[in-house]
Amino acid sequence: MTTTDLMHATRTRLVMNHPWWGSLALHLQIVVDETVQTACVNGVQLRYNPTWFASLTSVEQEGVCAHEVAHCALGHIFRMKGRDHKTANVAADHVVNLLLKAAGMHLPEPHYADPVYAGRSFEAVYALLQQKQEQQQKSDKADQSVQGAADQPQPNQTPNPVGADVPQTDKAEKPGQPGEGAPEKPSQAVQGNDGDGKPTQTPTPGSKTMPCPTVA
Repeated sequence: MTTTDLMHATRTRLVMNHPWWGSLALHLQIVVDETVQTACVNGVQLRYNPTWFASLTSVEQEGVCAHEVAHCALGHIFRMKGRDHKTANVAADHVVNLLLKAAGMHLPEPHYADPVYAGRSFEAVYALLQQKQEQQQKSDKADQSVQGAADQPQPNQTPNPVGADVPQTDKAEKPGQPGEGAPEKPSQAVQGNDGDGKPTQTPTPGSKTMPCPTVA
């Protein structure tokens, strides 16, 4: 079975197991796209990564197909209206996945489906996510301010020069010696994680989240 046949077979199963979603899926053009991490939709085409899609169970494949169809059915493509794309995509995923799980479908892990957003519209979920992000940003700034105040030298206290681990002497140091002020070798940055995820973020990505990057 070719990669294209696999998606067509999935749509056929979706028609039999979930007729309403399956019938809508038949209106989308199927496109194999290895540049897509998972799957996405633009209202006309359903694009998907064949390697990732083949790694899913049959019921997860049905869930992915229905997930992309739901974005079209709920008009998410046309309801973005200049909103932050990343946050809007997460909000749309919460709405879609909660709806599909309530219908008994299975979705690949990880995915966005926080029950706190159940029954809410895309716009309402987006507003709540933005509010949460703003609160987090304020909290981060407050933490930075507290940390910055703690790092300040106390009154009448002479701060230690950077890198000076030994007592200083009156003897002038030779150029190139420690204490000259030359920058140290930068330490290697530690790579953190986001989310799909999103979650944070969201959910990272090798991640099996189901973003719709072509939704605009």
